[in-house]
Amino acid sequence: MYPKLIGALVALGLTATAATAQNYPSKEIQGIIQWGAGGSTDTVMRSVTPHAEEVLGGTVVMQNMTGAVGAIALNHVAGAAADGYTLLMGAENPMLYKIMGLGDKDYGEFIPINILARGTPILVANKDAPYDDYAGLLAYIAENPGEVRIGSTGPGGVPSVVTAMMNTVEGELDLIAVPYDGDGPALTALQGGAIDVMPAVLGAAIEGIRAGSIKPLTVFDLAPNSKLPDVPAVTSFNETYSTYLPWGPFFGVFVPQGTPDDVVAKLVDAYAAGARHPDAECHSAATRRLRVHFQLCRLTQRMAVSEELSCRLRSRRLASPDDKTQPLSLFQNITRDHPPGGDDVCPVPALTSQCRGSAA
Repeated sequence: MYPKLIGALVALGLTATAATAQNYPSKEIQGIIQWGAGGSTDTVMRSVTPHAEEVLGGTVVMQNMTGAVGAIALNHVAGAAADGYTLLMGAENPMLYKIMGLGDKDYGEFIPINILARGTPILVANKDAPYDDYAGLLAYIAENPGEVRIGSTGPGGVPSVVTAMMNTVEGELDLIAVPYDGDGPALTALQGGAIDVMPAVLGAAIEGIRAGSIKPLTVFDLAPNSKLPDVPAVTSFNETYSTYLPWGPFFGVFVPQGTPDDVVAKLVDAYAAGARHPDAECHSAATRRLRVHFQLCRLTQRMAVSEELSCRLRSRRLASPDDKTQPLSLFQNITRDHPPGGDDVCPVPALTSQCRGSAA
């Protein structure tokens, strides 16, 4: 009797699971965005998701859940049911949480649906700032130490990485960091004069630049961006930056581990189609789309690189350019040796003994 009852219950459970996946989605899906409205993550997700909804046949209700460099949103989704009805819409920041003491969870708790875009960092200034390029900013900082206010989004965010890069190449810069819940609010503050400069993602800053409400100083890349061809690359001011570039954030959609395979497959197909749509922001030169779906290996690489990077960020400086194990050089090598879109097996760089010690 008991074996028959147990067998019936197991069969019922399997049937219910299959039905759930087959009928998915049968209700609204919650999309939890780690950063504030108007920022890079928000822009990419709100650009792609409507087109993904068309393929999915359901509605994704997006909500900005800010705080703790995105950790509040990540923990919220990690604690949700693994049924495909709660999505994490995030950037690269969770790879730093454990090592920087921001939380005990990272992307290891999730299955990646799609890494939609990679951003290009750009340094922008208030339109009335008394400098018009990167060299002018450096000269002004030297002449007015402790006066320039630079926007920040917290440890491990794009501004903190760019600032660490600047401190490494130019020497310690005397700046005042002003924190915000994402580059969207920070760029609004920049336009209003609450801060003077902001390292941001080009995709989030470009409309303000075109409108003349903020002005670009330099692109943190090896060459000018096709969307802003007159804005010089930072390497034109100091070639040493080429040691740490290319570097940039990425933006992706994730679900908790344990989500049914059929549900994951539907989400993968939907977001892949959404990213290919001609109206999606991912097709802009401001963000270079990474055609990655289940490339966990690639994600693991970046996790290892970011752990190494966070060690350096603790002192607000990166390793010297002669240190070939330092994180941004590792990221640069990964980008060049393993271009997006391949299915090859890729190695995960090991942390240096120094950073292993500090992480322990």
